[in-house]
Amino acid sequence: MKTSSKHKKPISIILRLIVAIIFIISGVNKIGNKPEAIELFKQLGAEPWGRYLLGTVDLIVAIMIAFPKTMYVGAALSTMIMIGAIGTHIYIFKIGMDSVVLAIIAFVASIGVLLQKSCCGCCGTACGSSKGSSSKGSTGACSTSDRSCSISEDITSVPEENTDTDSSKKE
Repeated sequence: MKTSSKHKKPISIILRLIVAIIFIISGVNKIGNKPEAIELFKQLGAEPWGRYLLGTVDLIVAIMIAFPKTMYVGAALSTMIMIGAIGTHIYIFKIGMDSVVLAIIAFVASIGVLLQKSCCGCCGTACGSSKGSSSKGSTGACSTSDRSCSISEDITSVPEENTDTDSSKKE
């Protein structure tokens, strides 16, 4: 059965926008010398280098999540960053859950982006689609050199006959 991933695109775009906007705000606040950010990083003993480093990483993650080829790596990085941010704010700074609402939203949206990935994430088609598959019994979407794509062979299918003619085998 051929399934389409078109229904996933609007959700994926919305989730990616949420994460990107939150990370842009966070990165700009850190790099832009916002007093609250300076104070938090002073408490961590990582002012100014930690603030600039994390602010730069935040902006890189926001860019990564915007592009389909890097969105899953960006979502994985944002998930890890948000786990660290939530934990730091609650356990080190002793700040309540209400102050980490944006971090929780970014964390949940990042998980949502990761869950949007189909088995054939490089081209965005759903598992079981035959688009681009190289053999008759394949499930998957791509036969590209992209390492994130996978094509699994159906062991019950009969392989296609090779119709290619090789000039070295001609008689």
